[in-house]
Order: sequence, then C-alpha cells, then structure tokens
Amino acid sequence: MILKLVPETDPILHKTIPSWSFDGTTLHQTISDMTETMLHYNGIGLAAPQVGLSIRLFVIGTPENIMTCINPEIIEEYNLVKNTEGCLSFPNLYLPIVRHNVIRVRYQDEYGTFFEKELSGIMAVAFQHELDHLNGITFNGKVSNLVLTLGLKKRKKKLR
Repeated sequence: MILKLVPETDPILHKTIPSWSFDGTTLHQTISDMTETMLHYNGIGLAAPQVGLSIRLFVIGTPENIMTCINPEIIEEYNLVKNTEGCLSFPNLYLPIVRHNVIRVRYQDEYGTFFEKELSGIMAVAFQHELDHLNGITFNGKVSNLVLTLGLKKRKKKLR
C-alpha cells in the first residue's frame, strides 16, 4: 500500500525519534508499505517520520537491494564530499549537501538482528539523509539561507 507522505511543513519532520524495542512481527507490513511508497516515488530512502510514524526506522536502497534499518547509528565516517540531494518530503527541491562518502554503521533489521557494515557512495549518502530525518533534521537546514533561497526559486520555476 502506498503511504501518504507528510507535507514539508509537518512538525514530525523536526522531531527526534527515540530508540525503541520492537516486536518484528508487527513491522513487516509497515516495512513493506514504506518500501512500496519509496519505490513508487522513485526514492532511494524513506524514513518513518516522512509517512507520519514516530518510530526509529527507515528503508534505503534500490528495488534489487533494500536495507531496513531500525535504531540506526553511524560509528565512523570518512571523506567529505558534496552531492546534490533531493527529498521525498520536499518535492522538486534539490540542494548541494556535504556528507561523508564512506561510513561504518550499526542497525537492526526487522527481526531484531544487529548488523554492522561499511557503506559508501549513494548508500552512505542515503543512510545519513534518512538518519537525519530520525533526528529531526531536514536537508534544507543543512545549507545556507542563500543556497536554500536559490533552490526554492528553481523549484518554483519548475512548478510553473
């Protein structure tokens, strides 16, 4: 089922979501719906707050390789790079964001199994972007006012 994305003005996008204990059997439908929603909108990541859920969970990846990340954290990070990012919660807004290109992460899957792995490239960027959502940070807050104003002007022109 395609879930409704909250609008970019929704306060849940600025709320820090606490870690939680969970029963994996109740999450399968939520994860399935979030994955379907992410792919429907051609995204590479979707955090629970973006669909109005106050749980520390996100999905990232491609149709062939989806990662479910519960209670995620970054252990180490390397190599800052600038990429252009978009966000499903901010349609048609693309901003230059500086993030680490290589990260070591820890998270749980829907069964409660802990994983620790190194991510690089787009998966590292997506992990950091979605983790920001769980920490109440949106990507438009990671740029200067000037850069945001220019990005919003470009978006406005595209929507005409």
